[in-house]
Amino acid sequence: MIPRFIEFCLHWRWTLFLTGVATAVLAFLLTGPVEFDQSLVSMFPRNDPVRESFGLLRRTFGDDEVVLAVYRDPHLLTDQGIGRLEELTRQLSSLSGVSDAISLASVPLARPLLTASSPARANLLNLLEGLLIGSDHQTAAVVVKLASSEEEADSQTTVANIRRVVLDHDPDGTIAGEPALVMEGYRLLKRDGKVLTSTAICLLLLVVAVCFQSVRWMLVPATVVAWTILIHRAFLQACDFEISMVSSMLTAMITVLTVATVMHAIVRFRGYVEMGDTVDVAFRRTVDLLYAPILWAIGTDIVAFSSLTVTEVGPVRDYGWMMALAAGLIPVGMVLFLPVLLVAWQSGDTCRTAWTPGKLRRALRRSALFVYRHRPLLTGLAGLILVFAVMGSLRLEVESDFTKNFRRHSEIVHSYQQIEEHLGGAGMWDVLIPFTPPLSDSLIEKLRHLAADLREVEIDEDESTVRLSKVFTIADVLDAFSSLPGGGWSSWLPVGAKLGLLRTQSPRLVESLLHIPATPGEDAYARIMLRAREQQSLPAKKGLRHEVERIVESHFPQARITGLYVLLSSLIDTILRDQWRALGIAGIGMTVMLVCAFRSPWLALIGLVPNAVPLLFVTGVMGWLGVKVNLGIAMIATVSIGLSVDSTIHYIHAFRRAVRQGESLVSAAVGAHETAGRALTYSTLCLVMGFSALITSEFMPTVYFGATVGLTMLGGLVGNLILLPLMLTTLPRRMVG
Repeated sequence: MIPRFIEFCLHWRWTLFLTGVATAVLAFLLTGPVEFDQSLVSMFPRNDPVRESFGLLRRTFGDDEVVLAVYRDPHLLTDQGIGRLEELTRQLSSLSGVSDAISLASVPLARPLLTASSPARANLLNLLEGLLIGSDHQTAAVVVKLASSEEEADSQTTVANIRRVVLDHDPDGTIAGEPALVMEGYRLLKRDGKVLTSTAICLLLLVVAVCFQSVRWMLVPATVVAWTILIHRAFLQACDFEISMVSSMLTAMITVLTVATVMHAIVRFRGYVEMGDTVDVAFRRTVDLLYAPILWAIGTDIVAFSSLTVTEVGPVRDYGWMMALAAGLIPVGMVLFLPVLLVAWQSGDTCRTAWTPGKLRRALRRSALFVYRHRPLLTGLAGLILVFAVMGSLRLEVESDFTKNFRRHSEIVHSYQQIEEHLGGAGMWDVLIPFTPPLSDSLIEKLRHLAADLREVEIDEDESTVRLSKVFTIADVLDAFSSLPGGGWSSWLPVGAKLGLLRTQSPRLVESLLHIPATPGEDAYARIMLRAREQQSLPAKKGLRHEVERIVESHFPQARITGLYVLLSSLIDTILRDQWRALGIAGIGMTVMLVCAFRSPWLALIGLVPNAVPLLFVTGVMGWLGVKVNLGIAMIATVSIGLSVDSTIHYIHAFRRAVRQGESLVSAAVGAHETAGRALTYSTLCLVMGFSALITSEFMPTVYFGATVGLTMLGGLVGNLILLPLMLTTLPRRMVG
């Protein structure tokens, strides 16, 4: 069957080539840019309590889409300062896509109280500090509520307009909040997607040109890469997939994986031609030798990426499907284009000397002999490295500060630092307390006691004390209202009457803290707004959250704690939890694939070792160096093992082929080093150079993903050239053959 397939490819090579060109052109003409899923909530499983609570906050109060506009004014608490704030608030509220804007200037009676001496001044300032004004009384905040995107302009344009208005008002002003955070992240990801793809392609093709000293050879992987990306994009649009934060490096990943696979075919084909074969014969021998390892390698890639589809996190699951589809397209692209791109060239071009082939072969031969002669030493060294890696991995910590996902000089980090410093904290979270209407004096009193207990929360962490920077309830508003000039008499009124008076003065403030449905029988909710510093360690965040949950439950067992602060602090934990499960399934799936490929459970287990140890070593070094796990690092395990096991398959295939031809185990290892080892070196160099393009990103998870996967690939090369022959040469000959 394989010989007939080879002859089919040679006979119909121009038909296959034109078919590939036609499908690529059609895909290019019919598809547009893939949409981005710009939601943090989608990163959580649908049945996750964190997502359900955040959804309840959205449905009840409808103000999850809030942008905080912040600037400093030394004369804020003057007539002129309040006037400038009033003008900014008016401009922001009039923007398309904005449903409301609230500031100090829009609070009833705030202007006369804050611009003149008054006994109520201190009470009102204390109430609004951390929400609309900083503790320095010079930092102003405007809470901008976005309208639904179905009603007004899309959120991205609205956020950009808000930023423009704030900067026009004060060049040092800034914006923050979930929409701004997510939009900034995806703005960087969209920009990085284009830069990373072009950078990765240029670096990879440069490697090919340097290795083979022929610019024409750059056309071979470039053609397969372009076809794979175009067809893959067409499938994504047909299946209505959206690019998310997880899959932002998708195109760069496809490029790297495609070039690494094509490199094996190029190296083998050139090797046969250099030995004197015609291009037709070299093509036949290349396909006959590599069809099995390439298909098995692609199969393990598909299994590795498909394991991500068992996760409950939607974007991670989609990324798994996307990459599994891309891996399946690679051999199709090779069948369409390689018969023409390899065979159509004359042998004079193909025989050009590759980059330092003699030195590389001699180095690989010496390394194979070195491994055989020093097996006890290398075994002991591998054991020490394994212990070092395991101990370091136990020291890994999770990055809890979401602003660390951006470079220090980025605008979003500057925004959060300014808010942390002057407004008391950028971590916004809420407590939702269900109750049966109407609002009663007893409920207000319980809210008062709960707020007092929350203000007393303190967590000792690293010689510092962590606490909530703001607790804001409807009870605080009612108390402040009673203290206003002429409002003292209202303290004698029942809470319902006081609430009615407050609604006439500030309906938006009441609606942000209290939800009483118009339909009888539905749950009403009282809301407590909490603020805390975002830039804290994970133990501090978890300790603070645990203590808040304990206190809230003691007062209101049915209450829910939610908000952006809770969402972000749970994000990496959610990803890691699913990644461990995916890694286990990937390990089982790849083991089954390797057993089927080699028809030997021993060879399958041996094939996993040189790929697992480098991953463990890289994570161990990260643990010893104190590098914290972020979104990018959480994704490396399944991806790196899936990529590096490809090289293992090619090496074992070459090793077994030599053993079956009667060579000794040592001679087979030397031969595998000189043939498969050379292709592994080139392909790993392509992988590392391709992933190095990711470190130019402005989004730190992408940077860490590229760096750690690249290092793991280098470790996999060392593992395949040292650990793999070390284990293979210790097996009985019958187990290998």
